[in-house]
Amino acid sequence: MRTKASQAKAMARQSLLGHYGTASGALLLAGLMHLGFLAVYVFLDFLLGHSPVPRELRDNGRMGLMVLYYVCCTVGSLVFATGEFCICHRICAGKAAYKRDLFFALTCHPLGFAGLWLVWLLAGLAGLVPGGGLWLLASAWSRYMGAKPALVLAAAGILVSLVLEFLAGTWFLAALTAVMDQVDAGDSQAYGGMSDWMGQNGPGWRLGECLGQGWNLMAGAGWRLWGLLPGFLGLYALGVLSMGIGFLWVVPYLFCTMVWFFREGNRPYDF
Repeated sequence: MRTKASQAKAMARQSLLGHYGTASGALLLAGLMHLGFLAVYVFLDFLLGHSPVPRELRDNGRMGLMVLYYVCCTVGSLVFATGEFCICHRICAGKAAYKRDLFFALTCHPLGFAGLWLVWLLAGLAGLVPGGGLWLLASAWSRYMGAKPALVLAAAGILVSLVLEFLAGTWFLAALTAVMDQVDAGDSQAYGGMSDWMGQNGPGWRLGECLGQGWNLMAGAGWRLWGLLPGFLGLYALGVLSMGIGFLWVVPYLFCTMVWFFREGNRPYDF
């Protein structure tokens, strides 16, 4: 019997009982690290802005610093999101999870995770193309088709982009589920299920295989996936209205729900 959206949410709430401290604490740590990135950026930008070097060199330096800051934030976000998902997966599997698992991607096949992130980013960019094309078409031809048809076409473009971005994000989480399952399976086979991946460099996993399994999981879920969307949109709104503080609870709940939702047909052990 396949897991329904309501069942996945109920199991996520049950799994997180007594474990929110670890899952939310890791997210708080990630947020503090991002604030550290920002503080360093502001300090260096201030130094460059008041340095005695020629203005052209100063402007080029500040531009390079901005690019470096953007890269650090992007890579850091991907590392922390993967680590948070690892924490939630271990919680759902009934295994010990620690805040240090936030850096899981840096110790267990980091090049593989770089490939996984690249595929996801490219899929996200590709998902913007159809909707962006409709929006641009509506903007360019609004004087010929009228205001209302142009507005409908632009709204359709936004909707198409949102749907495709949702599918790209779901594929990424499904692939991550496959990755964590492979890591746990390799860990159990190599060390009898008693090891800590932080001390063993972690067992390997295959990028192509996990991407394929993630796609199969997403395709197999079908319309059941959309049952998750309304509730998560409401939680996202609460997170935004709480100035981001609510995401400390929303993100672990989202990740644990996706783990339970995708566990059918892709688990080397019984949860």
